[in-house]
Amino acid sequence: MFTGNPRLVCPREGTVLERFESRIPEFSLISVNVAPNHPVDTLAHPPTRYTGDEIREFGDLRKLLRRALENGSLGELGEMATRSAVINQRYLPQPHFDSLLELSQSTNAFGLQVAHSGRMVGMFLDPRLEKEDKSVEHIQRELLRLNLFSEFFRSGQTSV
Repeated sequence: MFTGNPRLVCPREGTVLERFESRIPEFSLISVNVAPNHPVDTLAHPPTRYTGDEIREFGDLRKLLRRALENGSLGELGEMATRSAVINQRYLPQPHFDSLLELSQSTNAFGLQVAHSGRMVGMFLDPRLEKEDKSVEHIQRELLRLNLFSEFFRSGQTSV
């Protein structure tokens, strides 16, 4: 996600569905494992059976992803990720999802992303933000109130 050109992958099959020519726009990310003591065994988890409407929505989201990458738009990338996360919540519910979604919407987050095969949830933030920024500290305090321990990343850097 942080280096090279992005790819859309099907993790269960290990196949690349699409390779994108444009890079992901710069961003900061606050990431949390929402259930560190309850990991997801991806292979044991039953395959998701999306509805026709959800499959069409994913098609729209794929178009939005292409546009976000072509335009370098973190706003569109965040919208795409959030809409995908909402669909995923129906099949692999993430603890604290509603609180995290509300927190992302009430702060300067561009969107919420979730692992469709795990327990990691992140909030896309302005790439100029530093770990010491008041808005980042506010989000991290709110996460601690949920007993969630976060990490802060900036694209192009490792964990900070």
